[in-house]
Amino acid sequence: MSRLLPAIVFLAVLGPPSTASAEDVGGVEDAPLVRQELQLRGKRHELTTSLGMSMNDAFVRGWAPTVGYAYYLTNWFGVGADIHANLCAFGVDCRTALAERIQDVDPNLRSGGLDDVSVLSTLVTPYATLVPISGKVGVVGGHIVHWDMNLFVGGALVLSDNAGDGDAIEASSTLAPMIGVGQRFFIDDSMAITVSLRDYIINRALNASTAGEDTGAAPVSEEIDNRFFLGLGVSFFFPSAVTTSR
Repeated sequence: MSRLLPAIVFLAVLGPPSTASAEDVGGVEDAPLVRQELQLRGKRHELTTSLGMSMNDAFVRGWAPTVGYAYYLTNWFGVGADIHANLCAFGVDCRTALAERIQDVDPNLRSGGLDDVSVLSTLVTPYATLVPISGKVGVVGGHIVHWDMNLFVGGALVLSDNAGDGDAIEASSTLAPMIGVGQRFFIDDSMAITVSLRDYIINRALNASTAGEDTGAAPVSEEIDNRFFLGLGVSFFFPSAVTTSR
């Protein structure tokens, strides 16, 4: 009898064969729905306004208000385009501390008194975007914040100009590949705070000496420039109705 007691207890816990703890299903297709994921991006339009700041600039900092549009064909893939207009190309003084020191100490140094320094004026960037990771987190008050990480791959039409009064560097346009990563934090179903970091790989003349030909100044030459832009903005999604996954 002592040997049968454990088996009797085990069968009592399981209950009779006719009792089930979950609905009987015939296959995966008939299984009960476990989780309905919000389609916060899928089949929706996104309008973004942001302010971008260029990083690691030697002489001229970039401040670029940006307007963008994207359409998400699925919840994880979309296409879009945006345009950056650099305030530093339209009269705003964006010189770095290094540029000011060079100009004050010796105008004949490499920057040539900043009379010939290239500055990005406009970037027009079509791109594709992927959302490989998304999730949600609880904040104060029990509010749930949805977030995602998005990747960008595209190509930009880059317009550049001379930030100074010299004539060694002329206004020009070029094409440049772009890669980037961003993150969104949804305030509600139709509004999100955005943070992004993009790398524009640009082949251009960065600066030239204006000391004069008699000093043996080197001719203007182009080089590869990784121009990073850090952006902070707000996105608006529409239509306002959000569907859920099956």
